[in-house]
Amino acid sequence: KSADAGQPAAGAWFTLRAEWQFVWLVVIPCLVFLFSFKPEIGMARDWDLFAMTALGLVPLALLILNRFFRKFKDLPENRAAVFVAPALVITVVLAAAWFGINASPGRTTDRFQRILEYDRTHASYAYENLSIFHYENNNMPKAIEMMEIATDISHNPRQYVRLAMYYEETGRIDDAMNLARELLDKRPDYGKARFFLISILEKQQRFEELLKVARDGTVYQSKEAVYWFYLGEMSIKFGNVEEGVAAFERCLELNPPATAAARAREQIERFADSR
Repeated sequence: KSADAGQPAAGAWFTLRAEWQFVWLVVIPCLVFLFSFKPEIGMARDWDLFAMTALGLVPLALLILNRFFRKFKDLPENRAAVFVAPALVITVVLAAAWFGINASPGRTTDRFQRILEYDRTHASYAYENLSIFHYENNNMPKAIEMMEIATDISHNPRQYVRLAMYYEETGRIDDAMNLARELLDKRPDYGKARFFLISILEKQQRFEELLKVARDGTVYQSKEAVYWFYLGEMSIKFGNVEEGVAAFERCLELNPPATAAARAREQIERFADSR
């Protein structure tokens, strides 16, 4: 035995069974994961985290190095230093690969889409995030494509509204309005879709439709001042002064923004004598 208590004799590779038991306790689960749980998923999804399973080999490497240096006690320092070079190379390669994958938006989105080929859990939210990424990078065709996929998967009303906004921004006005209408047919209580539809109808000066949408809004979101405001404006525009003034009075009760409140008071005072 070695003169050091509890240490294996020089050149004795397999003494102290507890050391080897610990090493294999770490290494075997890592190897099972690497070869049994679809490595391509890990490499596509979180390759950097997946590669961390290789750390399971560290105890084995340390044990081997320990035995090696104990066997060759007189190994010159310049010879021992050769082990540093491979470690540095591995570090540089891993760092370069990480920057290569994550520094490019194109490669990032390609990688993200490859993830979704394997992992369908919460896929609609993943596609939504990918769509937002493309939108922020001014790639509207891709943003629309990804959001269309997201809505097909989940039928989430929030995503439909965002897709309608994308349609509007790219000049697909009819598509935007039709999508909002379809959503309101299914979810008449969904205020975001109605507000979006009102805003686009106002821009397009489609006032008759705007009147109907605003009136529906006072039914399904009766405590939202915006719908009473537009009901007041459109009612007066089409000659129904009494309904318009009543709508403006209700709008004021719901604490609208200052500009809307000023307009409502102006219209109420204007038609005060005609009621």
